[in-house]
Amino acid sequence: GGGGGGGDGGDGNGADATSAPPARAAATAANVHYVLSDAVKTCYDEACDRVFGPHRPVRCARLPSFGGWYRPDCYPELTDAKLDAASRLMVMVAMEHPELTLIPQLPDLLLLLLHTLDDAEAYVVLAHMVGVSATGRLDDDITLALGGSGSSGGAADQRRLRHLYIITSPNAARTASLAFAELVRRSLPDLHAHMHRLRVAASDFADAWLSRLFVSSLPLSVVKRVFEWFLSEGASALHATALAILQLHCDYLLTLGNGDDFLNRLRDLTRALDDGERLLRTAFAFRVTASLLLQLQDREER
Repeated sequence: GGGGGGGDGGDGNGADATSAPPARAAATAANVHYVLSDAVKTCYDEACDRVFGPHRPVRCARLPSFGGWYRPDCYPELTDAKLDAASRLMVMVAMEHPELTLIPQLPDLLLLLLHTLDDAEAYVVLAHMVGVSATGRLDDDITLALGGSGSSGGAADQRRLRHLYIITSPNAARTASLAFAELVRRSLPDLHAHMHRLRVAASDFADAWLSRLFVSSLPLSVVKRVFEWFLSEGASALHATALAILQLHCDYLLTLGNGDDFLNRLRDLTRALDDGERLLRTAFAFRVTASLLLQLQDREER
C-alpha cells in the first residue's frame, strides 16, 4: 500500500516484533477472562457499604464524567438493570478514588465489561485496572486467565496484567497521544508525511478512538472484538488497531487534498468498517508490543 513501511513492519522502523503470531493472538483475545478469588469478590459489598451505607440506590442520577463520555445509548444490548449497575459503579469508583478526575476510558470500559460480567465482577476488575494504572502495583488476588477457566493464572498472566494500563491523568493522555503519532510516523511514513502537508495531526482523530476504546467510531460488534484483545494485551492493542484503520484506507486517504476532507472521510470509513477479522489481522501484523509502547511513552514524558 501507499503507507510505506505498512503492516508487516519489517524494516525495523515500525512497530516491534512480538512472540505471538496473529493466529495465536486471535485465539488469546477470544478466550480471555478474569479469575477472581472469593475474598476479592467480597470487596464489592464492602465498597457498596462504604459509599452508599445500608441503602443502595437502584440507579444514581448524577454521574461523574471522568473527562470521558457516558453514552449508554451506544450499547443497545445492555438491559436497564445493567445500566442501573453502571451508574452505581461509576459513583463508587469516583468515591473510592477522589484523586482521579480524568479517566476518559472508564465509562466505555465499564459498559463493555458489563456485557459479560455482573456488577460485582465488573467493579473488581475496573477497580483493579484503575489501581494498577494509577500506582503501577499489581493486585496478587486478581489474575488474568488465558485459554479457558482451567488456567491457573501463572507468572505470564500476571505479567500481562501489568500492561492493562488506562489513562488516569492529563499527562498520561498526552503521552499516549504523542506515542501514537510516533507510531504513525514509523509505521506509515508516506501517510504521516501526507497528513503533515494537510495539517492533520494524529490527535485530531486518534484521541477520540483511544479515549473511547473506538466506541461510536467502529461498529459495536467490531469494538467488542478489539476490547477482547485489549483485555489480553493492554493499550498496545488499541494503538495497533488505530494503525490498522489507517493502513486499510491508506491508499484512498493519500488522494485527499484537504484536511477537513481527510478527517470527514476517515470518520465515515471507520464507522463503516464492519469486517472485524480483517481489521484485527491487519492490526496483528503491525506487531505493536507493550514494551515498545512504554518505551515511546517514556520518551515522550521526558
